[in-house]
Amino acid sequence: MPKGAGGLFEKNVRALITDEAEIAGVIMPLLQARQMARDKCAALDRRLVMSVRANATCRMLMTVPGIGPITAVAYVAALERPDTFKQSRAVAAWLGLTPRRFQSGETDYDGHISRRGDKQLRALLYEAASVLLTRVRKESALRCWTRAVEAAWLQACRYRVSP
Repeated sequence: MPKGAGGLFEKNVRALITDEAEIAGVIMPLLQARQMARDKCAALDRRLVMSVRANATCRMLMTVPGIGPITAVAYVAALERPDTFKQSRAVAAWLGLTPRRFQSGETDYDGHISRRGDKQLRALLYEAASVLLTRVRKESALRCWTRAVEAAWLQACRYRVSP
């Protein structure tokens, strides 16, 4: 069967089963269920976009390149009350985005991120950062800062000595 997305997929499937009545009896209900699920997803997407447009915090977050409605809503929902955090670094630690530190005697090194907190939100923020670094072409202060952090991290990885 040739590749196809959306309506093209359904059209290709229907073309392949036109002469096969027994297979059509099985496949047609599956296509109808698939279409119903796609319609429900589209309706939920529309509701999500409408709720994001009504929320000033979500709209502000979406001005950052790479942040879309899903990431903005997830961030706002996870933080609920941002005034509980005294510093922005505390939010990163709460989400598990700060590196673990190992210190013992003369040994002192940073490990991988702690991975505490909301796994889904962390994945969404990682994806947004990836989009900012790879897909967004317009220069901004945030993009310059992320490039500098990326360069420093790569430099540190080159010269890191295994413990």
